[in-house]
Amino acid sequence: MKKRIFAAFIALAMFATSAITSFAEYDPNKVVNDNEMSTRMAVAPEYSITINGADVEAPTPFEKDGNVMIPLRALTEALGFTVEWQGETGTIILSRGPVYITMSAFEDGYTFSKTAPAMLGTAPILIDGVTYVPVTFVDQILGGGYRFDENMVIAIYDAEYKNVALIEEINAEEKQITVNDIIMGEVVLNIADETYITDEEGTAVAFDDLEVGMTLKITYSEMMTRSLPPQNTPEVIVVKAGSPAMTLPSDEIVETVNVAVVGEVNVEENMVLVNDTVLGEVKLVFAEDASITGIDGAAIKVADLKEGMTLEVVYGEAMTMSLPPINNPVSVKVVSETPAVEITPVEPEVPAFTE
Repeated sequence: MKKRIFAAFIALAMFATSAITSFAEYDPNKVVNDNEMSTRMAVAPEYSITINGADVEAPTPFEKDGNVMIPLRALTEALGFTVEWQGETGTIILSRGPVYITMSAFEDGYTFSKTAPAMLGTAPILIDGVTYVPVTFVDQILGGGYRFDENMVIAIYDAEYKNVALIEEINAEEKQITVNDIIMGEVVLNIADETYITDEEGTAVAFDDLEVGMTLKITYSEMMTRSLPPQNTPEVIVVKAGSPAMTLPSDEIVETVNVAVVGEVNVEENMVLVNDTVLGEVKLVFAEDASITGIDGAAIKVADLKEGMTLEVVYGEAMTMSLPPINNPVSVKVVSETPAVEITPVEPEVPAFTE
């Protein structure tokens, strides 16, 4: 997918004079003047980043006065954001669907929608035409998460992966579950009577129905022990659709990635609800330029897609944060007229009610 402690650092002093004279010319993608910090200070260590489990070509993150600084544009564009610079006000705007984030180029203040600006300990820093923000921007502003691995890689994950974990071991006697959280790594969950376990439809799931390999979305309680591994008594556990077929993002090639089974077809709305082997339920809304082909490679229409067909999907870059998420696919190809992959939805035990 540990904890991060970063000292405060103010970058304004290093280029305040040039900022005043060339404020309107500032651009996150270019060098604005000779007084700008043009050479990264030689500090070790230097990091690389991955985003949602994938390598990303990006300027090298670095550590400066206790802050780990990451490239803003490379990060946010990889997550589907549009980056806009308003030179008149010196404002950087990030937008993705309903998500709207603003920040000043020279102030420690980051605003999510209309909330009060959050201070992260340093303003954005411009180096050789690249804007850097502190890595805490990922969780405190974007709502995602990150972790540092032993190879000096910063693994960054979007909000949809936060608190997502794979069941590795179940101790029925102690009523404990050991999970591999994408961001935190191994965590032991102590299941209390108050822990609410459901599927994604909100139907109760019995502890005995949990299996190794299932993917969970966890609402952790505030109390996390400092043991190794840490222990927590979760408030809510949601078993993700498609478990246990879903897997944590990894560098290994998974044959069933981007493979989904058609569940519902709505021709009027040009929409198909599918059950993806990794993502679970996804609404595919087809634009006019989307490619839909049959098994023989010939072009077909949304109306030709039928429940139970297996599709190979090339998703569009933007995936909404709704439940289920909505995506405008680039292309869809029918690979089987029947479900060709095993997707095992959770069949929760129906709670018994007594008079």
